[in-house]
Amino acid sequence: MVVTSGGTIVPLEKNMVRFIDNFSTGARGSKSAEYFLAQGYSVVFMHREGSIKPFGQLESLLAKGCMSSLETTHKVGASGRDEWHMVSHLAAKDHAMAKRLLDLYRCAVKDEGRLLMIEFKSVDEYLHMLKAVCGAVEVCGPRAMIYLAAAVSDYFIPPDEMPEHKIQSSDGSLSLTLRPTPKCLGKVKEEWCPRAFVVSFKLETDQAILMHKASGAINKYGVDVVVANELHTRYKEVTFVGRRGATCMKALDGREGVDAGDAGWMERHVITKDEGVDEIERTLVGRMANVHLAFAGASKGGGTPSK
Repeated sequence: MVVTSGGTIVPLEKNMVRFIDNFSTGARGSKSAEYFLAQGYSVVFMHREGSIKPFGQLESLLAKGCMSSLETTHKVGASGRDEWHMVSHLAAKDHAMAKRLLDLYRCAVKDEGRLLMIEFKSVDEYLHMLKAVCGAVEVCGPRAMIYLAAAVSDYFIPPDEMPEHKIQSSDGSLSLTLRPTPKCLGKVKEEWCPRAFVVSFKLETDQAILMHKASGAINKYGVDVVVANELHTRYKEVTFVGRRGATCMKALDGREGVDAGDAGWMERHVITKDEGVDEIERTLVGRMANVHLAFAGASKGGGTPSK
């Protein structure tokens, strides 16, 4: 499967000094990739340079454990030699998290090699890379999932309209004309990876338009599921939006019809964190894996998703 994560930048000069950035830390994509690995998937992780990567939290916890290791214990090892071990003072919750992530990393990454990470920075790099990666996984057919969690810039400056060198502040006020970024979401399903299970994300600050925009993405671009997020509640609740009656959506309980106006009727499934779960991505990925399994099983030439 393919997971995209982080935001894209829009350069203002060909020899880039200044750029416009997009809001995204990469937290959702990186956490989702970890839980997909735990589900048995092989993951191609396309991420913005400098954004959060899978197992970033593990690195922080291990560093925190080292810094808090102010004591040592002694025992005689199997070889008969004295062995000294640092005692970490991580809280029980942090210790459990570090152990889970370390075990997953050793199994999925070190032993089985199921994680490939590649970087992008600008919006044009992202789109060219996505096309190439989709072409590489298209052979998997419906067993492939394209999980588009990256925040892609809606506007850019075409290269032929971009200055060669750094914009000089001595020139006075700066006026920019941004063009709409070519909409390549539809190409993923139509051309680049037509048999794959395609998931896109929609983030809005206005709940009143969120469902309409999510439903519109399904009708306009042909994606299979949209994960709708409201900015201020995105770590507590997300909503799956899909076509009413689609086989894959039957893998979810709690079906609720949504009147999407001109976009037609869709099915909406509100996903909240399972009881006792700290990260909503664990619940999100668990439900998504079930939906993908149903999609692959219902598709001609399908079967169990690649694990």
